[in-house]
Amino acid sequence: MFVIHCGSDLSFSDSAYTCSFCVETDDGCFPSAEWDDFPLVVLGWWIRELKAVFISPGARTFEFRFMDGPYRILCQKSGNDLTLSFMHDMMTDLPDCITSIPEMYSAICIALDSLHRRLFLAGHPELIPPVKQLQAELKAMENHI
Repeated sequence: MFVIHCGSDLSFSDSAYTCSFCVETDDGCFPSAEWDDFPLVVLGWWIRELKAVFISPGARTFEFRFMDGPYRILCQKSGNDLTLSFMHDMMTDLPDCITSIPEMYSAICIALDSLHRRLFLAGHPELIPPVKQLQAELKAMENHI
């Protein structure tokens, strides 16, 4: 299981916002279930990293970073599989997780859809266009999945 949680607890400051944001696997949440981050920025970074994977043949190592703290997910691509290592500084926080590129793609799509809906329900439609832009970037990768 690989799920990206984008919480409903949005906190706004000018045009930036945070919410609870983490990844969940069968072994737990990373960085933690209570972690707050900037979901639009972080998901944008992750989409660009995932997009770069399609350009590189064979195995490739890349990182999914979080905005705050020394947290990152090291990703090793082999074929259609991704081995994820959850890192805090130079130590692992959770056991490695193996997921597929389609599962990762789907998790990011669901997180963006959730963020879009939460911004709308919070009465901030002016913050939705950047989410739609990321959704379009992701949709453009659909044929490669």
